[in-house]
Amino acid sequence: MISRIISGGRPGVEQAALDVAIKLDIPHGGWVPKGRKAGGGVLPEKYNLKEISASRNPNTIEKNILDSDGTLIISHEKLPGDFVLIGETAIKHSRPWLHVDLNTTNDFIAAQTISVWVSKNGIEILNIFGPEASKDPKVYKATAKLLETVLYLDLMGFSLSAAERALKRVPKTVEDAADVLIPRLSLRDKAIIANMNREDLYSIHRSLGEFIKSNFGLWEGNEELIASCRSVSEKNSLKDDDAVLVIIGEVWERLRKTHRIRAV
Repeated sequence: MISRIISGGRPGVEQAALDVAIKLDIPHGGWVPKGRKAGGGVLPEKYNLKEISASRNPNTIEKNILDSDGTLIISHEKLPGDFVLIGETAIKHSRPWLHVDLNTTNDFIAAQTISVWVSKNGIEILNIFGPEASKDPKVYKATAKLLETVLYLDLMGFSLSAAERALKRVPKTVEDAADVLIPRLSLRDKAIIANMNREDLYSIHRSLGEFIKSNFGLWEGNEELIASCRSVSEKNSLKDDDAVLVIIGEVWERLRKTHRIRAV
């Protein structure tokens, strides 16, 4: 499970990674050049970054690779030439690394690929590199969207046990589905969901929804659960994705009563 995110803090991919970590209350950090200089400016103090004594950027690259369990490179193209050094440095220090080209992989497949790689390599401290916003104006938003999905997949990285599936303990109603899901969420997961706006629930549909569809039998035609979703939504016809949102909505409604942070 990812417990910390680090990067060099440059505007673009690396700041998106830090901003997502801050948003989801995940510890963050990383090494930056002396003077906190990056992308032609000085990095904001909100980023918990450490300055390296030397000003040469390759030193920060190596320090961040060494301080992490694995390095992820995100871009909208094949591995950029100036990032080849990152892969070579990771290999030199026997650290796993992965490059994701968002031009050739859709968001959810990319998120699943990263999640499998993180799990397979036991990565807890994730180092993230990528091009600056000046070179790719769309990369900040794309990275933030991707990483939120990855982290929701990671935070909710559970599945029904083989024994449970063998006993066919799949929920038959929306209420049953919420009963199964909520105990599997960590306290932080519950707080994150409880404090979302309803219109933001689709962001966890991309992660939690895959669990629901594969483990609750929606892909296999769990007609009783689908009928319950129709009843709750008061719609005569529902696609799998619509049924998933009904279940997530029930989880959200319950958690808002127990885990919502209220202003005083």
